[in-house]
This record gives sequence, C-alpha cells and structure tokens, in this order.
Amino acid sequence: MFCLFIKLILMLCASNQAPGCHSLTKPANGELTFLTKRIYAKFKCNPGYVLNNSNKEYIYCDGNYWNSTKPDCIGM
Repeated sequence: MFCLFIKLILMLCASNQAPGCHSLTKPANGELTFLTKRIYAKFKCNPGYVLNNSNKEYIYCDGNYWNSTKPDCIGM
C-alpha cells in the first residue's frame, strides 16, 4: 500500500499541472512557469507584447479548476 501511495505522489509531481486542472500551454509570444507544486501558473510576455485585458500574470488551480483562463500576449 505504501509503495502505491509513493507512486501516486511521484506521478502527481511529474505532471505539468495541479491534479484535476486541465493542462496549460505557454501563450504565443510568451512564457509559462509553474510554481508551488504546480498549483500556480505564471505568465510572462516577450518584449513588445503585453498580457491581454485579463491582466492575470498568475492563475491558481483549486484542485479542480483554474481560477481564470489562460491570458494571451498581444502586440503593443
């Protein structure tokens, strides 16, 4: 039983998102970084681009859903 638990923990740590939240991809003309055991996603745009009107640099996974949609990077 303990080994099964360890395997589950390792699987969750290796994934690219928090359990229950759909996977995210980096925005075109930007970067995506996961923080705090992949519960927070941080978005950053390349030079000459800014986040769209959502202005959400960070979004959070509550275990089921991201608290916002992925922002886009748009040209200035």
